[in-house]
Amino acid sequence: MRKKILPFLSMMLVASFAVNATAQEYNFMTFKQGASLSGYETSLPIEKLKITFAGGNLLATSTAGTKTFPLNTLSQMFFTSTPTSIELEGVNSNPLIGIVGSTLTINAPAGSLARVYDASGKQLISTTTCVNGASMNLSSLAKGLYFLKVGQRTFKIMKK
Repeated sequence: MRKKILPFLSMMLVASFAVNATAQEYNFMTFKQGASLSGYETSLPIEKLKITFAGGNLLATSTAGTKTFPLNTLSQMFFTSTPTSIELEGVNSNPLIGIVGSTLTINAPAGSLARVYDASGKQLISTTTCVNGASMNLSSLAKGLYFLKVGQRTFKIMKK
């Protein structure tokens, strides 16, 4: 009798764990480039996602098209259930940004409008770039997460 009860109890134990297990459903692969807090992200649908490597680049092809990521700028790849809205169409594209201390430098074509928004979407600072780009003083902003929009591109920036 003991030999019949032990397998039965084992099967019940396994079944109880199976009932309580849940699975996450991920629909996108997000590629993060740059620093951990001030980088930018691009999400692609995982449907028919194919990742290859060539010439120091990661090439990600999905139903949304093909994106190229230089390996030396790629800091993370992760699955997510929703796509990110913070993206850049390639690391060598303009505009490029840089932050040193409280100064934000924007290298974009002359006449580009650059705006900084808080997390609620309120515009806090704006400027128009000239031939040499533009810089913004962020010293008046509290520590936290902000969004920089230059043309049609959005970057997230972290003020420490």
